[in-house]
Amino acid sequence: MIIPQETINELKRAAAGTGYSCWISVIAEKQGILTHELPSISKPSNNPADISRKLNARIAPLGWHIVKRIKTRPNESWAWYLLPIESEVQA
Repeated sequence: MIIPQETINELKRAAAGTGYSCWISVIAEKQGILTHELPSISKPSNNPADISRKLNARIAPLGWHIVKRIKTRPNESWAWYLLPIESEVQA
């Protein structure tokens, strides 16, 4: 799914102040990015799930959310997607 740059910019503005708004661009550009790849794009965090909850609280009113899915095994890195709320990850 290609997300228009205007939409990405709007979502980043909504996520401003979290310290992780850049995750919006990276996840949009690389749908399915793995958890262990995310901390290298901004300030480190040992709790990416909490960050996604904070981001989702800001972007959900705009009709978007970050979805995490198991890509291999539950104890390995999960894949992250930026999707419209009514969408699901395609297998």
